[in-house]
Amino acid sequence: MILKKLKIKRSLIVSLSALLICCTFTSTSFVENNLDSKNQNNLDSENQKNFYNDSLNAQNLEDLSVDQLIKIRDKAIDENLEPLREFGEDAIQRRKDSILTFDFGLVAFVDKTYKNLTEKEKLKKQIELVDYQNYMSDVIDPSGSLIEHGNEMYQISKYLKEKGKNPKYYESYDSLKFLIDNLQELCDFVDYDVKNVVESVDPSIKLYISEKEKASLNNELEKVYLKDNLSDEVKRALKALPK
Repeated sequence: MILKKLKIKRSLIVSLSALLICCTFTSTSFVENNLDSKNQNNLDSENQKNFYNDSLNAQNLEDLSVDQLIKIRDKAIDENLEPLREFGEDAIQRRKDSILTFDFGLVAFVDKTYKNLTEKEKLKKQIELVDYQNYMSDVIDPSGSLIEHGNEMYQISKYLKEKGKNPKYYESYDSLKFLIDNLQELCDFVDYDVKNVVESVDPSIKLYISEKEKASLNNELEKVYLKDNLSDEVKRALKALPK
């Protein structure tokens, strides 16, 4: 009888231990998942703030001095170059200097492209472009025409955001279809060459869509070409696309 009671007691202890372990694991998983969700939400929120630059809207631009704007820009560049830290502080400083001083760098690009802007407006434009690169997790490379390309992608992403679309994945099938269907409006929205806008939505050069999707988007381009509201300039750019 005593042996039987001991067996029952031991069985009960094992069962309670298993239940406790299970509850602990479930609780831990819930907490971790909840934290992951909160962290992702915070990250998304921060990315949206960085990309759309809420701290530098037109309303409070005049409240910031040139020196304050320079500090904001330099801080954004420092954030952008953080992945280079493994190569040492000298590597970061060299890249930062090139971004600020090279003929193809950020400052030179904005000065040449937006000559009519005030000094504050130029700094605001620089901050917007750096914030966009941070949003996309792309380290700025001031060589060739990469700053110019980044500006074009920023404007397309901004257009998508204002239309309630995902601004980060503009080369997806759905985003490209939307851009093609609204091609004239997109060309009117951005401030760079129509030829470059049309080339940026050309499905034949996209890497992340299938051949079937490319064919579908090419059909959309043909439909857009026949629209009455399409300007002659956009039509010429479409006609110039490689077949």
